[in-house]
Amino acid sequence: MTDTPINHGGPWTYEEESKLIRELADGVEFRTIAESHRRTQGAIAARQKAIGRRMVLKENLTLEEAALRVRLHPSQLKQSLDAAHVAQTNAQQRRDAGVKKEESLLSVMVDIRQLLKQMVVNQEKIMNMVND
Repeated sequence: MTDTPINHGGPWTYEEESKLIRELADGVEFRTIAESHRRTQGAIAARQKAIGRRMVLKENLTLEEAALRVRLHPSQLKQSLDAAHVAQTNAQQRRDAGVKKEESLLSVMVDIRQLLKQMVVNQEKIMNMVND
């Protein structure tokens, strides 16, 4: 396949995933699977791992059962699960850091507002002293 497949980057339907699981279980070659789905072999491999992760995390299959169903070695599926966990943890840390920055900026803004109010009060006192 030299041209970009027609489904490149497109969403996967339930029917397409079901077909992929059957093809993997039947031992169909990746090249043939990719051609039938009009996707790249890399997309097939990525979806294979995503389905395996979902089987473990959401469908409560064991690592070995899920790996067998999606035709992966258990160590490959474990590596994919670990990488997904690290990515999820990093994303959460970035979100937490963003919240802390927002809280810090809000605190600084409150401090500035209080200082400005105090400056207005002090300016009024000075004006009253000058006018007396």
